[in-house]
Amino acid sequence: MEKNENTSLQAPKNDSFNLTTLAEHKDELNIEHYLYEHHTQYYETEQSGFIHHSNYIRWFEELREDVLNKMGINISLLESKGIRIPITSVSCDYINPVKYPDIVLIKFRISNFTDTEFTLNYQIINKRTSTLCATGETKHRFMGRNGTELVLSRDYPDYYFILHKYLVDKDD
Repeated sequence: MEKNENTSLQAPKNDSFNLTTLAEHKDELNIEHYLYEHHTQYYETEQSGFIHHSNYIRWFEELREDVLNKMGINISLLESKGIRIPITSVSCDYINPVKYPDIVLIKFRISNFTDTEFTLNYQIINKRTSTLCATGETKHRFMGRNGTELVLSRDYPDYYFILHKYLVDKDD
């Protein structure tokens, strides 16, 4: 493995993630300013006309999948390699209701990232009014197919390198 000059992490030997592409696109996926836009759907509402509370949790997942895809990591690919990232805890505080046909912006930040787990914090903001609608948090653990805990830097160093590069190394 080659030593990466900007971090103590080791760059993978193989180019399975196309590290050149990663470096070129890192600025495009500016994690600190990333906003995921969700157009509310009528089916997401309850009879009151407000978006049902369960959908906010789904929107967190939409954002996570979108971010991973932009990193070049597809959930199906992770699962085919034996990597699972289950949620171990989820919370959402509902501050102001979202209605159909509102458009919301969801932003996140990573508050913890280790070899075995990570925590994401979210804000859901009404795009038209800039009103904070909800805040939330998800905690995740890296697991193998059989439910054993993975140490990602040891078991899947390429994936650890990519995730660390995007989510932790913000100045590169």
